[in-house]
Amino acid sequence: MSTGHDLGVDLAELWDAGQNQLPKVAGEFTKAANALPTSITGIMYRSGPVGAGGSYGASSAWESLADVLSGHLSTTAGNLMDTGAALVYAANHYAQTDAEAQAEFERRKREIGHVQ
Repeated sequence: MSTGHDLGVDLAELWDAGQNQLPKVAGEFTKAANALPTSITGIMYRSGPVGAGGSYGASSAWESLADVLSGHLSTTAGNLMDTGAALVYAANHYAQTDAEAQAEFERRKREIGHVQ
């Protein structure tokens, strides 16, 4: 188990993951959810009832799939944000148990903040 300076470094990495890295990943999931088309009936239209689903083909099945996928992407984004917040909370509060670790943790947080 890390102590002192090493613990401060570990806590800073944990804090960075929660404060910076996981929110970036969550943002990508949110972008993916927002990029899904809300309706594809216009592009699925055909002049005759060829294949499944009549003149609109399988558009309702694809739209149902897009809704499910959007829900999963949004849920994942929210879970990543919650996980990030929990990591930040844990790092901040655990640092208080070791003065040397806390000093190094605060120094590294400032350093990371300048890089981001």
